[in-house]
Parts: sequence; structure tokens; C-alpha cells
Amino acid sequence: MKYMKSLIAVLVFLIAFVSLNAEAVNDLFLGQKIPFSYRAFPLEISAEEASMVSAGSRIDILMTFQAMLKRSGRSISQKGEIVTVTLLQNILVLETSKIQNKNYIFVNITPRDAQYLALAQEQTLNISLRNPKDRKIAPMPVAFTED
Repeated sequence: MKYMKSLIAVLVFLIAFVSLNAEAVNDLFLGQKIPFSYRAFPLEISAEEASMVSAGSRIDILMTFQAMLKRSGRSISQKGEIVTVTLLQNILVLETSKIQNKNYIFVNITPRDAQYLALAQEQTLNISLRNPKDRKIAPMPVAFTED
């Protein structure tokens, strides 16, 4: 009986410890999914985007921003134009998460791409889902609004 009470106390402690440290346990598992010399980068996404991706999905990351463009035969507008560029292609989603009613994905990228993505978060980012068999990386022209 004495040992039973001790065992129950230890089990209660372990359950409480695991509950309080669930986030740390999740980080450990996420960390194990990251290939050597890569990084897991959190990216906030919309509810619509979250509904189409899961761990293991492949995505492209697009950035939309206002830019001053000079196109042939046209002058530069004072206000600039809204443009979209494909920032990263064929990116693996390591994990999805909902934190405080916000949707996040954790993407597998190089440290250099993490720098670009951190900078790009100052702009509007969107994702597009890829066919899992489509691994082709293609140069993408800048998309811009027409006058």
C-alpha cells in the first residue's frame, strides 16, 4: 500500500510535468524532423490556406508588395505597382499548428532562405499547394497589375 501511494504520486507528477511541458515536447519532435543544415521556419497562413495543407505537403511561397517598376515604353508611376513574386518553390511543410486562433505552418528551408523569408514577412505572403510529384523548380516572371 505504501508503495502504491508513492507510485501514484510519481504518476501524478509525471502527468503534470508532461502537460506543462507539452510545447517543449512538440519542439523536440519538430526538431527531429529537420534535416541537418536546414531550419524549420514558422509561417502564419490564412484559414483557407491551412485547410489545404498538412505535414508533408509541398508548397510555393509567394510575396506581394508595392514596387516602383520601369517597363519598356512606360514611365515609372509615382505610386508604384502591386507585384507578386514566387519567393520559394517546392518547400516541404514539416508541421501545421494552430496557436491562439492563428494558423501556422513550419517549413523546411535553408538558413539563407530563412533570412529571405524573415525579411519577406514584412509584406503579404501567400502559399500555393503543389502536386506532391511536381518537384520542378522553374524561373517565374514577376506578376504585376496592368494599367
